[in-house]
Amino acid sequence: MVVRSFLDTQLAQMLSGALYLLTLAAAATAAAPQVKIGGTTFTGRDVTLFKQDFFGGIPFAEPPLGNLRLRPPVLKTRLQQKTFDASNFGKGCLQVGGTPTTFSEDCLTINVFRPSGLPSTARLPVLFWTYGGGFQDGESSIYNGSAIVAQSVARGTPLVYVNFNYRLGPLGFPQGQEGTVTIVQSPSPISDPVRTADDKKALNLALKDQLAALEWVQANIGFFGGDKTKVTVFGQSAGAIMTAILFLNPSIEKLARGAIFESGSAATALEFPASRREVDWQNFVAGVPSCASLATSGKTFDCLRHANSTEILSGLVDAINNADELFGFDPTIDGPGGLFPDIASRILKTGKFAKLPFIAGTNLDEGTIFTPTTGLTQDDIRANIIASYSPPLVDPAVLAATADRLLELYPDDPSEGSPFGTGVSTFGLPSGFKREAAIQGDLSFHSQRRSWIQTASRAGVKTFGYLFTQPQPNGDPADGVAHGSEVFFVYGVPSDQSPSSLHLSSIMIDYWVSFATSLDPNDGKGNPRPLWPQYTPANEVLLQLNGDNTTTIPDDYRKEQIDFINSDPTVFHHRRGLNLQMLLRPFCLFTLIAGVLGAAPQVKIGATTFTGRDVTLFKQDFFGGIPFAEPPLGNLRLKPPVLKTRLTDKTFDASNFGKGCLQPGGTPTTFSEDCLTINVFRPSGLPKNARLPVLFWTYGGGFQQGASSIYNGSAIVAQSVARGTPLIYVNFNYRLGPLGFPQGQEADDKKALNLALKDQLAALEWVQANIEFFGGDKKKVTAFGESAGAIMTAVLFLNSPIDKLARAAIFESGSAATALEFNAARREVDWQNFVAGVPSCASLATSGKTFDCLRNANSTEMLSGVINAINNANELFGFDPTIDGPGGLFPDIASTFLKRGHFAKLPFIAGTNLDEGTVFTPRTSLTQDDLRADIIASYSPPLVDPAVLQATADKLLELYPDDPAQGSPFGTGASTFGLPSGFKRDAAIQGDLSFQSQRRSWIQTASRAGVKTFGYLFTQPQPDSDPSIGVFHGSEVVFVYGAPSDPSPSALHLSSIMIDYWVSFATSLDPNDGKGNARPNWPQYTPSNEVLLQLNGDNTTTIPDDYRKEQIDFINSEPTVFHHRRALKI
Repeated sequence: MVVRSFLDTQLAQMLSGALYLLTLAAAATAAAPQVKIGGTTFTGRDVTLFKQDFFGGIPFAEPPLGNLRLRPPVLKTRLQQKTFDASNFGKGCLQVGGTPTTFSEDCLTINVFRPSGLPSTARLPVLFWTYGGGFQDGESSIYNGSAIVAQSVARGTPLVYVNFNYRLGPLGFPQGQEGTVTIVQSPSPISDPVRTADDKKALNLALKDQLAALEWVQANIGFFGGDKTKVTVFGQSAGAIMTAILFLNPSIEKLARGAIFESGSAATALEFPASRREVDWQNFVAGVPSCASLATSGKTFDCLRHANSTEILSGLVDAINNADELFGFDPTIDGPGGLFPDIASRILKTGKFAKLPFIAGTNLDEGTIFTPTTGLTQDDIRANIIASYSPPLVDPAVLAATADRLLELYPDDPSEGSPFGTGVSTFGLPSGFKREAAIQGDLSFHSQRRSWIQTASRAGVKTFGYLFTQPQPNGDPADGVAHGSEVFFVYGVPSDQSPSSLHLSSIMIDYWVSFATSLDPNDGKGNPRPLWPQYTPANEVLLQLNGDNTTTIPDDYRKEQIDFINSDPTVFHHRRGLNLQMLLRPFCLFTLIAGVLGAAPQVKIGATTFTGRDVTLFKQDFFGGIPFAEPPLGNLRLKPPVLKTRLTDKTFDASNFGKGCLQPGGTPTTFSEDCLTINVFRPSGLPKNARLPVLFWTYGGGFQQGASSIYNGSAIVAQSVARGTPLIYVNFNYRLGPLGFPQGQEADDKKALNLALKDQLAALEWVQANIEFFGGDKKKVTAFGESAGAIMTAVLFLNSPIDKLARAAIFESGSAATALEFNAARREVDWQNFVAGVPSCASLATSGKTFDCLRNANSTEMLSGVINAINNANELFGFDPTIDGPGGLFPDIASTFLKRGHFAKLPFIAGTNLDEGTVFTPRTSLTQDDLRADIIASYSPPLVDPAVLQATADKLLELYPDDPAQGSPFGTGASTFGLPSGFKRDAAIQGDLSFQSQRRSWIQTASRAGVKTFGYLFTQPQPDSDPSIGVFHGSEVVFVYGAPSDPSPSALHLSSIMIDYWVSFATSLDPNDGKGNARPNWPQYTPSNEVLLQLNGDNTTTIPDDYRKEQIDFINSEPTVFHHRRALKI
């Protein structure tokens, strides 16, 4: 009887957090994570790439529609339904640049990222993010907290990350007199739909959304493993401003214990009453067709509550486009009892604010992106200052004199202007630009941050201040260290990939996480980093955040100027931004300035307009969930894909990934059979004639699990742009398990084998037909994949038109000969198990006539069959590529094709990881006889005489003695990690049989045929994983995607140069293009120079491809024995 203990032991490891990637080993994955709250079970997403669980799109308030539009949120801590699909983000709130399809008014949703495998008693600290976006733009879905959570775990201080959506523009910040009239005598103010705004508390609704989200956290975060008493709120720009306003109300102390303010304080907000914005509100109503006639009536709310979302969006766009101010809808003074009862300086002076610890900081050049490039004479600037503070809270003559003094303190001298430290250079702009930028930055941000932190520290609050000064080599030099540039670093995706930036990003996450978990950024854990001194009245110092010089500096820059601003709070502390033409400036993030974002990106193919998502954090466009084939349902189930290069719809919402294909660990709701979709990541702003190279990814997952949505190509595309070789990244879904790889004689007879390979071909054909519409070059496609994805790609190299669909490939831990290489009839029992698990077809399981019945079953039945088949398979992977005979994609064992030279002669990179076999090896004791029997069983029925197979097994065991010092994980001496002595022996055999020998055979064969090839061995240590698995199968994936598994400088550097090598190869067919990071030359693999590049952050160097030469030579000398299997059935 074959032992299948790997499945159980590996599952236990994964549930304990030791290991998991969606790779070849994915058959052992746990179910999608679930949390039960009240009577509702929430099913999230297993973010296996980061060992995390994600729960998204959870409503924290009733949809603010109909009678609830323009009202405070109605908290929703419990749902009515029994189950809720929480596997994706909810839609962002209605905003410019989208439609009621891509965004929605039903948007008040919250998201949770947590480490996977938490015990039910876990109570982790919580980081709660509020995004920026000028109060007019932004959404939670573009902020991925995975890097923060991953580093919190790696440093031993795990936490939970939460973010949410809030209403925007006039829906989040209603303005005008109607919003300020109070009716004191009202018998039923809540139920009366025509009462005025303040009676229904209609001001600052977005702030109330933020409070509601925090209240939801208090009620529910414990179910997700979070500690409601340890919540740290943090945000940037508009998000920091909103959070700081909440600090003006001591009641926030019941909802949070600390805060981090990035470029925003309460006094950064406008601080005028709503009545000042009467015209803005009228513009909004005038843009709502059914309410336009009421625009000036002062009685608009009832009509607006009956309008549809399309009309509301029309009004929103009209209002923002016609606003006299840069941000016409933001927090407003709402009077006594409100959240923002008076200007911040007055409240701070009284000491009536939350006394919670906080970090507050700014970036060096906060004002540059808000500064116009015209209208910068002395008189222009003076007039704009006065207009921005009018109607003034002081005599107009005092305001005029104050403006004159301000201009004296900021002379028209470029060497004193912003971007600071750039001398007399004006970057080709008017000489007044740098002057104006310095004024703008100090008025809006630096003075307010200094006033806030000084006031709080003098009141005894524990505070820490920073100044972010990291150069931005990929930005416009006129922007300097711009507003918003620190966000990338906090989220682990610095805007350039230099060692300085990568290091700074890592220590900034350490500081942030340390503060969130201990209320002190100096917990001594994680990366070594400078001490961050507390800001006190006796020691007013900041931490300068700079990758080359993080150090303590006094908080006295531009002291005379900022002291003057802060000495006149009645003048300067009731405004936000100079009323200047920011639309002339090119820079944008989803931050305070995001109101000027362009529309969501669109591409027209045939008669269909595809509307994608503007991934502003990376300056990219995303188009997802696009069907490349007809849904494989009904009569199309168990048939090759029907290519779909055109749609019949006029419009298509391509702003999100499609669902992954049906698989264990989910339901027909979280996954789907209608899953053959493709996704495109591209740099934004491409000209119509752009023809960029394309990287086409096929994911791993043991042919049984996986989805394109967990692989985010943004880091790859971003680095390709930064290094001057931009490309497009594409990935797709393919059918899995018995639906993608049918087995048995019936499937063979009906030509229904290897359907997933045909899905892959169809996706490549879609690229050929359509990628040019997205700016890609169909002649420059590089196919790459890992594990199962690499195997599938390699099989296509044997007998498909791959050379018409791609020009190169990258194989990560997978070759054609890694696949099983038996015919389908060998798996008859597996197919019968599948059919037996489909209730309506179970009686036909052994009939050999199952397809018609299966095509009439529903997806719930099909999933039942999938689970039954996989759970009862005699092999680890019972459904994978199979020999399909002459004319098929996989007509014979790979070694036969390679020997004849019958394969695509395309350039490629192929490599493996040091310890490929460890994750496939059981942890139970295996005697010599057990191991011999398992080897023989794994290659049966043999293609040679059984006696030859037995003798070969004996020789193999001689070559791999039971000596831990020679076993895998390699280089770990005699240590057995508390496991049986045979574990390392077995792991070495498994890794060499399945991966190392096949990679060597493939690259040697191809190079001897004149193919341009490059080989690698990935040896980077994995300090955060179980030491017994070493540099395990799949561990390189996170490096290729810019999210290394540990945040050490070595790992960050290696990730960056690996992306450089991959991008260089995809764009030039050579990993050595001389662009990007400095890195060692990667020699071509040739018959006279069989060398690999060792990929290791501390020692990337050339090594000979001769490790375990005797053993691997023996394996490769017996291809008829060893080249028709994949993994030992142990």
